[in-house]
Amino acid sequence: MNKLLNIIRCLLRKPISFFCVNAVLASTLILSTSIISTSLEAQAKKEKEDASLTSVLKAKNRKSCQKALDEFLDTECGKLSLGILDKASFKFGLALNAFTVFLEDEEGSIAKFGGDFNPAPYYSISLKSNYFGSTSLGYEFAFIYNTSFTTKQVLQVPSDTNSSETRLNLGSYISATMITINPTLFYGIGTRDETPDIFMKIGFGVGAGYVDVSGYFYETDTVEESNPDCHIAVLSKEIPEIRNNCHLSQLAQQGIGGTSRLFLETQYNNFLFSLDTTSIIIGKEDFTITPQQFALLFAYVLNL
Repeated sequence: MNKLLNIIRCLLRKPISFFCVNAVLASTLILSTSIISTSLEAQAKKEKEDASLTSVLKAKNRKSCQKALDEFLDTECGKLSLGILDKASFKFGLALNAFTVFLEDEEGSIAKFGGDFNPAPYYSISLKSNYFGSTSLGYEFAFIYNTSFTTKQVLQVPSDTNSSETRLNLGSYISATMITINPTLFYGIGTRDETPDIFMKIGFGVGAGYVDVSGYFYETDTVEESNPDCHIAVLSKEIPEIRNNCHLSQLAQQGIGGTSRLFLETQYNNFLFSLDTTSIIIGKEDFTITPQQFALLFAYVLNL
């Protein structure tokens, strides 16, 4: 305040001296610096208070989320959800798939595919195993996801005594993605004894699933009357002749259908080896697709 009064007195003098002007400029600079410094300190204090408030709110939200989760788990729905996931297991690993596909219409087979073993990722979730009393017979629910493809089309070549199958790479292919839900009945060996680190299961189940199938195929089966030239080409087993004379069709179909599953698995600690075959049927009455998959599985079991 004294500095401000001195500036005013200096400016009121007649005439204004050079010393007075310098004093005014210096005082103005000092005053401006003081104001800016005060403003910066106030802004820094406000930012610190905002950060502290944000931290408090985050902690409060975390507590609220945990409290909401605890309240949900105390309800009947929460207890049911927790009970379903209790002792469930997630399996992931590598599958060697031998993929077969049957394409049929109301007159019979149209085409068939069957290939060699191809690697593919494998994922599944199995709910906890339940047993009937003190026996080794039990049941479980399995949710399985896998993908498969094949480029080998199977030709049915008739002969005088029987028909033989020939697999050819005609440039056609079939790929499929399957998601299945299989309630499974199984018999366990070593699952309920004092050494649960190694055991074996054999089981069978039926259920439902979704499949997405796509690709191209040559109509090579049951064509004696509808396409004699194609039939002759199939008998010759000549790939160029088959491509030139047999009809090439595109396949793109998705749907839900019934599934079946048969498996034999051995588990040592968290490592699983399994032989697994799964099939699903989709389509309408005049056209059906039946993908079948036989797999050698190497998986790691993560218990939830």
